[in-house]
Amino acid sequence: MARRAAPGGARLFESNEVADTIDHGIVKILMIGTAASATGTVTVGDSSTGLSSCPADDIVDIDTGEPVTLSGGDGTKIVACYIGSCRYVKVVFANATGIVELDEARDSGPDPE
Repeated sequence: MARRAAPGGARLFESNEVADTIDHGIVKILMIGTAASATGTVTVGDSSTGLSSCPADDIVDIDTGEPVTLSGGDGTKIVACYIGSCRYVKVVFANATGIVELDEARDSGPDPE
Protein backbone atom coordinates (compact mmCIF):
# COMPACT_ATOMS: atom_id res chain seq x y z
CA MET A 1 0.00 0.00 0.00
CA ALA A 2 1.38 3.40 -0.95
CA ARG A 3 1.65 6.18 1.61
CA ARG A 4 -0.04 9.50 1.07
CA ALA A 5 1.54 12.86 1.75
CA ALA A 6 -1.62 14.17 3.39
CA PRO A 7 -4.94 12.68 4.45
CA GLY A 8 -7.55 12.67 1.69
CA GLY A 9 -9.56 15.86 1.73
CA ALA A 10 -7.04 17.82 3.83
CA ARG A 11 -6.59 21.50 2.89
CA LEU A 12 -3.74 23.78 3.99
CA PHE A 13 -3.80 27.54 4.57
CA GLU A 14 -0.92 29.92 5.18
CA SER A 15 -0.77 32.90 7.53
CA ASN A 16 -3.45 35.52 6.85
CA GLU A 17 -5.57 33.27 4.59
CA VAL A 18 -9.25 32.83 5.47
CA ALA A 19 -10.20 29.14 5.78
CA ASP A 20 -13.78 28.11 5.00
CA THR A 21 -14.37 25.10 7.27
CA ILE A 22 -17.80 24.15 5.89
CA ASP A 23 -16.84 20.66 4.68
CA HIS A 24 -14.31 19.78 7.38
CA GLY A 25 -14.60 18.60 10.96
CA ILE A 26 -11.11 19.40 12.28
CA VAL A 27 -9.31 22.76 12.18
CA LYS A 28 -5.70 22.12 13.19
CA ILE A 29 -3.25 24.97 13.83
CA LEU A 30 0.47 24.18 13.57
CA MET A 31 2.97 26.81 14.73
CA ILE A 32 6.73 26.87 15.22
CA GLY A 33 8.10 29.99 16.89
CA THR A 34 11.08 31.50 15.11
CA ALA A 35 11.68 34.28 17.66
CA ALA A 36 10.97 34.98 21.32
CA SER A 37 7.94 37.06 20.38
CA ALA A 38 6.29 34.40 18.16
CA THR A 39 2.48 34.51 18.18
CA GLY A 40 -0.56 33.35 16.30
CA THR A 41 -3.69 35.50 16.33
CA VAL A 42 -6.98 33.77 15.51
CA THR A 43 -10.06 35.53 14.18
CA VAL A 44 -13.33 33.78 13.35
CA GLY A 45 -16.76 34.58 11.96
CA ASP A 46 -19.87 33.41 10.16
CA SER A 47 -18.85 35.34 7.03
CA SER A 48 -15.42 35.66 5.46
CA THR A 49 -15.43 39.45 5.83
CA GLY A 50 -16.85 39.77 9.34
CA LEU A 51 -14.09 38.16 11.41
CA SER A 52 -13.55 39.03 15.06
CA SER A 53 -11.37 37.83 17.91
CA CYS A 54 -11.65 34.15 18.73
CA PRO A 55 -12.67 33.27 22.31
CA ALA A 56 -9.59 32.00 24.18
CA ASP A 57 -11.33 28.76 25.21
CA ASP A 58 -11.93 27.84 21.54
CA ILE A 59 -8.21 27.22 20.88
CA VAL A 60 -7.16 23.99 22.60
CA ASP A 61 -4.11 21.74 22.80
CA ILE A 62 -4.71 18.88 20.38
CA ASP A 63 -3.54 16.26 22.92
CA THR A 64 -5.08 17.50 26.17
CA GLY A 65 -8.14 19.48 25.05
CA GLU A 66 -7.11 22.28 27.41
CA PRO A 67 -7.04 25.91 26.22
CA VAL A 68 -3.66 26.98 24.84
CA THR A 69 -2.17 30.30 23.72
CA LEU A 70 -0.39 30.57 20.40
CA SER A 71 2.82 32.11 21.68
CA GLY A 72 6.26 30.91 22.50
CA GLY A 73 9.97 31.32 22.25
CA ASP A 74 12.46 30.37 19.59
CA GLY A 75 11.72 26.86 18.35
CA THR A 76 8.54 26.39 20.40
CA LYS A 77 6.21 23.95 18.63
CA ILE A 78 2.45 24.20 19.17
CA VAL A 79 -0.23 21.92 17.73
CA ALA A 80 -3.70 23.24 18.52
CA CYS A 81 -7.29 22.99 17.28
CA TYR A 82 -10.07 25.50 16.86
CA ILE A 83 -13.20 23.96 18.41
CA GLY A 84 -15.67 26.84 18.06
CA SER A 85 -18.74 26.93 15.86
CA CYS A 86 -17.79 29.70 13.40
CA ARG A 87 -17.47 28.75 9.73
CA TYR A 88 -14.51 31.00 8.79
CA VAL A 89 -11.13 30.96 10.55
CA LYS A 90 -8.03 33.05 9.93
CA VAL A 91 -4.70 32.77 11.75
CA VAL A 92 -2.03 35.43 11.40
CA PHE A 93 1.41 34.27 12.51
CA ALA A 94 4.03 36.80 13.63
CA ASN A 95 7.67 35.76 14.06
CA ALA A 96 6.52 32.18 13.53
CA THR A 97 6.09 29.63 10.80
CA GLY A 98 2.60 28.22 10.76
CA ILE A 99 -0.20 26.66 8.80
CA VAL A 100 -3.87 25.89 9.31
CA GLU A 101 -4.94 22.41 8.20
CA LEU A 102 -8.56 21.47 7.61
CA ASP A 103 -8.99 17.75 7.98
CA GLU A 104 -11.65 15.05 8.35
CA ALA A 105 -13.63 15.93 5.27
CA ARG A 106 -17.34 15.46 5.86
CA ASP A 107 -19.26 13.17 3.56
CA SER A 108 -21.74 15.36 1.74
CA GLY A 109 -23.21 12.73 -0.55
CA PRO A 110 -26.13 10.39 -0.01
CA ASP A 111 -25.61 7.18 1.93
CA PRO A 112 -25.05 4.21 -0.39
CA GLU A 113 -27.54 1.38 0.04
